Amino acid sequence: MLISQAPFNSLHAELYRVKDGLETVLAALASQREARIRQEAAQALAETRDPRTVTSLVAALADEHASVSENAALSLGRIGDPQAVGPLLALLQHESATRRRCAAAALGGIGDPRAVSPLLGTLANDTGIVRLAAARALGEIGDRRAVDPLVDALGDGDSSIRLAAASALSRIGPR
Repeated sequence: MLISQAPFNSLHAELYRVKDGLETVLAALASQREARIRQEAAQALAETRDPRTVTSLVAALADEHASVSENAALSLGRIGDPQAVGPLLALLQHESATRRRCAAAALGGIGDPRAVSPLLGTLANDTGIVRLAAARALGEIGDRRAVDPLVDALGDGDSSIRLAAASALSRIGPR
């Protein structure tokens, strides 16, 4: 389950109920418990938007379970700390298209211009779901270097990518 689909769960409740809830959730993320617990912890940490969680979430990007890594990436995007850009750029090279998609989405959420060139490469040379995320991320970042590649993406065979490119271009503004 990815962060956007997350129901209010026990770890989310823990953050709001207990004084030391953040430490409890960070411990759950770092634990060797079942992947579902680590996944929920990664989701819950996005709710805090607390920069103190970045180090733990970056470590979770390397989790062997895709759901933990993907939710850690999405949480980093919601927190928006530029310290996560380097690790997310590394995740953008992962063999899993879903992890690459989550990395692209997170990079868009952070909005750091260092991500533009790698996202442009992704927009041109990746699978559909990753190209779609890259187009959206480039629109969120709003860097003018993305204009020509996004114009090229208007000719993509996938209508969702064409729509994302058009939306991104409208966010960047007129030439």
